[in-house]
Amino acid sequence: MCFAVKYCGGCNPHYDRTGVLREIEGRAGIKTEAVAKDVLYDVLFVLNGCMTACAKAESLRAERVIRINRRPTEKEMEELCNICTEISGNAKQTRRREG
Repeated sequence: MCFAVKYCGGCNPHYDRTGVLREIEGRAGIKTEAVAKDVLYDVLFVLNGCMTACAKAESLRAERVIRINRRPTEKEMEELCNICTEISGNAKQTRRREG
């Protein structure tokens, strides 16, 4: 499976976007890479630090886009990790698929 991440500009100093992603990676047992154009990803995380949600994914390609606009609650974190674990367990695909 190929998981990627796109971050917002980081205007909210009270929200640790990379910390949230590291927690998801650790709990779900996945690795993410920085998003690149012209690559089809299995899952793209779009991490925004506020409801302005300046990080956009419209020009990027992914089978599934997961938008996170604030620190997930414990229940939401569990759901995110379960989704990632299920996706990565269902189909082992190539690490990166050029589109």
